[in-house]
Amino acid sequence: MALIDYVKKLPRAIYPYYFTRSFLQGLRAMAVIHYHALKRGEKPFDPNMIKTRERDLFKLWMEGRPPDYQVAIGEALALSVDHYVDVFCRMAREPDKLIWYEDVIPPEIILAMDLIPFMVEGIPGMAPMVAPEEAHHFIDVAENAGYPADICSMPKVTLGMVLEGLLPPPQALVCSNSPCDSGMSSYLPIEQEVDVPVCRVDFPWNVYEPRAREYCLKEVKRMIRFLEGIAGHPLDMDRLRDICEMRNRMQEATLE
Repeated sequence: MALIDYVKKLPRAIYPYYFTRSFLQGLRAMAVIHYHALKRGEKPFDPNMIKTRERDLFKLWMEGRPPDYQVAIGEALALSVDHYVDVFCRMAREPDKLIWYEDVIPPEIILAMDLIPFMVEGIPGMAPMVAPEEAHHFIDVAENAGYPADICSMPKVTLGMVLEGLLPPPQALVCSNSPCDSGMSSYLPIEQEVDVPVCRVDFPWNVYEPRAREYCLKEVKRMIRFLEGIAGHPLDMDRLRDICEMRNRMQEATLE
């Protein structure tokens, strides 16, 4: 029987279990990041990009809920923590493999290239839930740098964090012309700030046009050639197939 099956029998233990699990994961990330940075003679990158935690999402979303619900929320949040800890630890070990990608770019091809995909909007997207005041700060940073106040908060929080140098520097950047004008236009100042090679994937506006499928395929192939140039080796199609099969299983579970 899994540990969580025992924990579910004692509902008061569910929150402390998940909180402790994620806290220990955070300590692991800090240790690995500091070790590899100091080994290279660099200043350690601090993954605690949100300086003050104003909200405890585990407690906020679990409190007063049935045990099964609490476990479902705990697993979802803990797996998110696990993902980012794994990404941070790997980027600490192999910083030359880090690729920033926009939220609408699927990371499967980047993973299959043995590169490290890091969604630029991922951490900023969680900032308003965890630390709203910090999100306000990053919005102010973006607006004070001259970017319009009427663009959506997601690109502005992202821009603010990039402008303050709080995200680990990439080797390359992959973005697109989607999903919105604000998101698309924010990648020009991001590109200027990080000064790395950029691939902009161009998706057709009308995806129902007969030519749209072929055009998308051509753009994906262009992105693959770009990533092969960064990685220094061709795409491993067998590995990509395995990753896509895993993604399909995840999608089936999500729909269920």
